[in-house]
Amino acid sequence: MSAVSTPPVTPTPARRDAESTRTAILKAARYLLARHAHGDITLKAVADRAGVSPPLILKYFGNKDTLFARVMSFETDADALLAAPLGDLGPHMVRHVLVSQSEQGADPLLRIVFAPLHGEQGDILRAELAVATLLGLGVMYGIARGSELRASTVDALVDRYGPTMQAYLTP
Repeated sequence: MSAVSTPPVTPTPARRDAESTRTAILKAARYLLARHAHGDITLKAVADRAGVSPPLILKYFGNKDTLFARVMSFETDADALLAAPLGDLGPHMVRHVLVSQSEQGADPLLRIVFAPLHGEQGDILRAELAVATLLGLGVMYGIARGSELRASTVDALVDRYGPTMQAYLTP
């Protein structure tokens, strides 16, 4: 008795959900950017991590620079972070940061601290970090009158904050 031979079944490819595919690509790019220099990351590496093909990344984002500009953009995060009435803004902001980190694999506030900052986007992010640091220092020293800061000499504060500021401003 001979065995009946059936041709191999070729599964019909599942239709991709465009939004979940974009999300997977962005998550993979964020993960890699937090661990490698922008110039060292290939579209193939992003595609492999996201479980897609490199041409699909090009379809959704156009090119590598556009993809990483989107990864480092904070416009969407800023809008989402501030999307609550003033009376509920504090808890909303905390929830947004925690949910972004735990469920979406992205931290809207801290990811730039861990990302190597290169190119034009890096220049912008470094400048934003410098301004944020100075703003925090200015608020704590001048407005909130933080007792520890106010007890420090100007030279001590320059010694403490100066190297951080220089690191932000020097690629």
